[in-house]
Amino acid sequence: MLTVYLNGREVLSTIRIENLKNPDNDKNLIFNLGVSIVNIKKTDIKSLYIKIKDPFHFIFESLNFISNLKSEDLPSSLSILKPFSVLTSGCQSWSKAYEYFLTENQTNIRLRKDLLRFIKSDYEPKIVKRGKFVSSFFMHFIERFPSEKAITIVSTNHIYPTTFIYDKKENSLYIDPGLKKEQIDDGFIINWIYFCFENSSSELQENLKFLFSDHLKRNQSMLEEFEIFDKSTEHIYGWESWYNYYTNVNEKVVIENLEKLPSFFNKKTVFQIDDGWEKVVGQWEQDIEKFPTPLEKLSDTISKSSSVPGIWIAPLALLKGSKIYHEKKDWVLKDSNGQPVVCGNVPLWGGDFYTFDLSIEDVRDFIVEQVDLLIEKYRFSYIKLDFLYCGLIDGKFTNTGHGGAYYYNLFMEELVKKVNNRAILLGCGAFLQLSFPYFQIMRIGADTKEQWEYPLAKIAGYEGRPSAYMSLTDTIARLILNKSVFFSDPDVCFFRKSNTKLNDDEKFLINIVNYIAGSQIMISDDLDDIDMNLKEKVFAFYEFLNLKNFCIRRYFKKDLYFLYDDKKQIFGFINLSNKKYTFTKADFKLIFYDHEISKLFVYDYDFEKKIYQSEVENICIKPHQIIFFGEKNF
Repeated sequence: MLTVYLNGREVLSTIRIENLKNPDNDKNLIFNLGVSIVNIKKTDIKSLYIKIKDPFHFIFESLNFISNLKSEDLPSSLSILKPFSVLTSGCQSWSKAYEYFLTENQTNIRLRKDLLRFIKSDYEPKIVKRGKFVSSFFMHFIERFPSEKAITIVSTNHIYPTTFIYDKKENSLYIDPGLKKEQIDDGFIINWIYFCFENSSSELQENLKFLFSDHLKRNQSMLEEFEIFDKSTEHIYGWESWYNYYTNVNEKVVIENLEKLPSFFNKKTVFQIDDGWEKVVGQWEQDIEKFPTPLEKLSDTISKSSSVPGIWIAPLALLKGSKIYHEKKDWVLKDSNGQPVVCGNVPLWGGDFYTFDLSIEDVRDFIVEQVDLLIEKYRFSYIKLDFLYCGLIDGKFTNTGHGGAYYYNLFMEELVKKVNNRAILLGCGAFLQLSFPYFQIMRIGADTKEQWEYPLAKIAGYEGRPSAYMSLTDTIARLILNKSVFFSDPDVCFFRKSNTKLNDDEKFLINIVNYIAGSQIMISDDLDDIDMNLKEKVFAFYEFLNLKNFCIRRYFKKDLYFLYDDKKQIFGFINLSNKKYTFTKADFKLIFYDHEISKLFVYDYDFEKKIYQSEVENICIKPHQIIFFGEKNF
């Protein structure tokens, strides 16, 4: 039932299955799969994967026959899972995450290589074949609603990125532990794969919290120490410059918005200067024409305004226009032909960009020092590290013997040791699985935008495209990681009246989804241009939804989702499609209950009544809208 293949051939292996007890919920079932590869001489790994035939039967049998698990500890509903859908996640922040029905095929993308870099890695298949589902870090199988039974397969390794492939035609699960370009020897053990059995949606996050608890507690402690984690709402609040000013940010813009931010949230906030403060990407020197005041004085001004000073840097990205590219050509990552590896193309940067060879110790030291300057000299204590996927791009490394993931992890270990808790780190464009030990906050979706769609990128099928739609799609699918693996950054919300093509429904939708699926509420608006009516409505719903844990699942149509809190008192629908939908009581019975619903009460907002309920027969939801409802009047 379980077979290991090394460099294309079957090898001898043994397995060990161990049950883990969660002291907070002894009914939760989590077991660790250990695979030992034996009688192997020292071998360079070109490919390595574990194949599990009939995985749901394998998991069922494992749960029933674990020696230290008594029969009375097994849930009464334990049976072989009959999956209806699978939740998949791409490897990094901007890669697509989505819940597919098993009757569907995972979407495929064929783009030029420099765009594909933004969403695909060298550790996973570039093309997903029909009948297969590919996911990084975790894979979540769910039964058809109203059943909430599910099985989650997750990797806890933070050095090597794990890829899961489910082949529905042959009913097999393939696990690639990410050891490409490493070496294997007799007695090697893969012991970082966990199978979690869940009887309800809330149990999934409980299981993940248990597996990642040490990192999560440490990250929360850091956020509290810097006083940016608001305990009353369990969120971080702040302002950043990118999604309004982009590279046109300047000191005047910063000062004007800094003065108004305290009264917007009435909380201690983050104030982040985004891309545009530097001379050129890869040359992290202050652009004194746009920012004439020394950065350390500017960060002091931010601190005095009761905000934590934040700044953006893409430490692994490198433009040809930077001094380091020309002065240290041997530091640039090359391909097998000796040509610099193109990591992507950003028009606002002027085109193609490149990266460093992280196998070189001097390179890692140099990059770490660039980040340290922002903390030590310029006194920023919130650092957004962007485009980090560059560190896992394959190339011809100067020092051989390992793959890119190994050298990236080495760099991150050295960076975090140097930072030494002096700053909060936000990871973006980063591998999700390899980030939880290092970042207090993680971006969990594609960049948003001040418009619903990016038409040309949509036509091209680019799933990492900056758009409100793509950002929301990812944020919804990755809700399960928020406050269970790390604190999620769903990207910015919008309150402004101008310089946007978003309508009021879309702005409200973005605000609310980000609040319930993420941990950070950031804005980029000109604070003289705020729609105060929208702000009042959004903040009222923030308060109404505060500290409630929601599950969001896909409805039976594309871009339509239903949600409910863990107590099943508040329900809702999210419509990301361009069509209007009407839901009847029969729909609600199919989704939520095994009995008739007598009355439906929709939550609405009025500036006199505030949040109130109105009884309806059916719920009509417009395109790009979110609606909440309950079964009882309050």
